[in-house]
Amino acid sequence: MTRRGPRATDIQDGGQIVPGVVVFLVALFVMASFMIDIGRAFNERREVRAGAAAAARAAAQGDPAALFSSAVFDEAAATARAQAVLDAEGLTGVVSFDLATATVTVTAHSSFHAEMPNLFGLDGRVITATVSAVAQMGATEGVSP
Repeated sequence: MTRRGPRATDIQDGGQIVPGVVVFLVALFVMASFMIDIGRAFNERREVRAGAAAAARAAAQGDPAALFSSAVFDEAAATARAQAVLDAEGLTGVVSFDLATATVTVTAHSSFHAEMPNLFGLDGRVITATVSAVAQMGATEGVSP
């Protein structure tokens, strides 16, 4: 059997690649947008954690006279230093203390807004990080004897 010429069905199938390419490109765009939003969320999480750590260190550090008065931890001075760092980082947060161990715990919060709102449920999420630091009387940083 030999083939005599193109069949009618062969001629009609010629334009079927265009819808497939369009669907592929839309799917590729959605996946790329999702990956960008996920990357931004991880970056925001890292920045919130770094800001909370800086605030906890700021609250726990300082000159010993400001941190301790009569062997009591000065919560007001420590809270002011931590809040100043949180404000500078553009974060909101809560500063708490364990007076028995002179431990400062900072919980920082930041809102994350995805570029593809509500498509993947990422829009309007709050990213939270909690970091603790211990105040030590007489500790100095960067000074060697």
